[in-house]
Amino acid sequence: MLEQNPWYLEIIRCPDCLSDIFLSSGSVSCQVCGFIGSRQNLKPKSPKNLQLSFPRLPIFDIQASWDKIQSRPEITYSGPNAQRDSRELMSVIASHLHSKGRILDLGCGPRDQAIPVEYLGHQYVGIDYTNTSADFLGDAHAIPFASSSFDCVLSYAVLEHLHNPYVVIHEIARVLKPGGIYIGVAEKVFP
Repeated sequence: MLEQNPWYLEIIRCPDCLSDIFLSSGSVSCQVCGFIGSRQNLKPKSPKNLQLSFPRLPIFDIQASWDKIQSRPEITYSGPNAQRDSRELMSVIASHLHSKGRILDLGCGPRDQAIPVEYLGHQYVGIDYTNTSADFLGDAHAIPFASSSFDCVLSYAVLEHLHNPYVVIHEIARVLKPGGIYIGVAEKVFP
């Protein structure tokens, strides 16, 4: 749960307007938009309007791309296991992040990926909508962290449960540093 002075306090932002927030002993507040929350609960109070545009992509081989997306990574990770088996995901993290990085576990549930991530030498913070084991309660549609804050965003079976995955992907891209990576799995939700 919350450490006394964790590293991620410097990158927390207001979930409503992304401005700096003021942290006191048990609450957080934003001087710009008036957001008030608890130190653990950073769910947005005022949904924001967001218009997304998608660039026209060149024609490509959909089947070849789908096969590549569905291919499973080789398991090279041999550290401590999490409650939910993430050896494949940890193998990908280990092969792509060679120096100490900051990792956001989006939809972290019981926060079980913290041990493997920290075993790999990275800093971990977990956010979840309902599970109070998370470092913060928050909404993936309004990630309460500064832009370009993370080297990796990890999600384990999350996107298929969200109201608008396109908005969430936009938020993931916003909080990733240039060259950062998104690593996740989603359950198949269509035939």
